[in-house]
Amino acid sequence: AVVSTQSTGCTKITSFIVNQTECSDIWKTLKTQKIHWDLDAGQVMCGDKEGSLYHEAPRHDMTRRLLLEWRDDLNLTFFLRRDADNYIHLNTQTELKDFDVLREPFFFSTTTPLLSWGCWASRLISNFANTILSTGVVLLMAQIAHKVYHWRRTKEKQETGQMYELIDQIIEELQRNYSKYLTDPKNHVPYVPIPHARDRLLLPCERSSMKHIWERAVQFIAQHESRVRVEMRRVQSEDFPVWYWVEATKSPSTMPQPDSTSPDFLYPVIEPLKET
Repeated sequence: AVVSTQSTGCTKITSFIVNQTECSDIWKTLKTQKIHWDLDAGQVMCGDKEGSLYHEAPRHDMTRRLLLEWRDDLNLTFFLRRDADNYIHLNTQTELKDFDVLREPFFFSTTTPLLSWGCWASRLISNFANTILSTGVVLLMAQIAHKVYHWRRTKEKQETGQMYELIDQIIEELQRNYSKYLTDPKNHVPYVPIPHARDRLLLPCERSSMKHIWERAVQFIAQHESRVRVEMRRVQSEDFPVWYWVEATKSPSTMPQPDSTSPDFLYPVIEPLKET
């Protein structure tokens, strides 16, 4: 259906329209062409026809002006073409204001393509399937993220439990060693080198997998266990960090020297390393 001349706004456009009859004729021509543009766009979008969705604006000055003036009535969007497949959208007021409509070539595309029922149904089903697929992917990723989070929380809880269990074993080892020291101070000392304690409490096959948990236990004892003091001592000509049970009241200078020939001899008592 052809819209009347009055609805096009020809009578309201006076800046560049001199001949109202010519304006009316252009409007009728553009409305007729608009139907073909919509049909062509629908066929191109549905794959029934090869072609482009973009049309080059005609060379006629008034037609070019009226295309821009009636872009909302004709449901058109405008573009500048940089190369064969690169079109830049040109539809904001600022862009159109700075655009030289009479000299620069431009293209337009309809925003109301006419689709056949079969194509419309096919696109609807395709969009619905894509939505379902996208939703499924999002839900799957969310489930995977939840599983990973739950696994990490479970692992963290398990490692924390193993750490506290290992700390209990370390404390028992220190208390047992200190009891031996009280019973026989000549052949025992109130401290245990940390690497030696690790080798006692962890089997060789566990030391690699339990390394992180052991390090957490060592750090926890250093920060939160008031009954244990960490010192550096020289044990058998090597410097080791040791756990010193603080209930020991004898200073190293007054401790009896151990008998290295005793089968219960553990570690020689050496003066603590002096800080430099």
